[in-house]
Amino acid sequence: KDVSIVFHGVSSHFANYLDEKKIIEIKRQNSIPFNKLIIGLVGTIEFRKGHDILLNAVSKLNKDLQEKIHIVFVGDINYGNSHSNWIENIVNETELTNKVTFIKYCNPIEIYHTFDIFCLPSRLEGFPLVVLEAMLSRNCVIRSNCEGAYDQINSGITGYIFENENISELAEILNYLISNPEKIKEIATKGFNRAINEFTSDIMAINTVRIYNKIINEY
Repeated sequence: KDVSIVFHGVSSHFANYLDEKKIIEIKRQNSIPFNKLIIGLVGTIEFRKGHDILLNAVSKLNKDLQEKIHIVFVGDINYGNSHSNWIENIVNETELTNKVTFIKYCNPIEIYHTFDIFCLPSRLEGFPLVVLEAMLSRNCVIRSNCEGAYDQINSGITGYIFENENISELAEILNYLISNPEKIKEIATKGFNRAINEFTSDIMAINTVRIYNKIINEY
């Protein structure tokens, strides 16, 4: 009873609706295909974020499913890693060269709206705000079960959670979603509804004030 938790929130501006014409223009500007399901990830390109986990999961899909998707990585490479070219090597090893677009880090608020699926396969996280941003942007969200996962997502209802570094489990989720595109929209809508009601900056402020009022009333 002595501990209260207030979850981080993000700007509700991520929920602003973009029409199809605007989304097509953003895709054109960033060389994102128009006729594919887009799987996106926003975050520094480094081992911790698990870009390789996503690539290896996609490589397990049959060729017909691979033809239906395209991957977009938004973020800069962490050159503190002496193997800074590791991601390019994995793209080549998985034979996904023509299925990956790299975009240098920018304000992602519009880029999110080009994604159908947002995947955060991180090996280590706290309470990643990119998941909330993606939910507000009406992405179907998939993430690993490291810290914060179950606070953010009700797996199978508002998004999907897979075991950390379990490439086969992630591949199964992707296989299911790509084969059932109507499920992508259903999960995205439920995820949006949860995020707009629980994870905006305004909700965070309201919950913080509520705790101060509780303390004032107790003392």
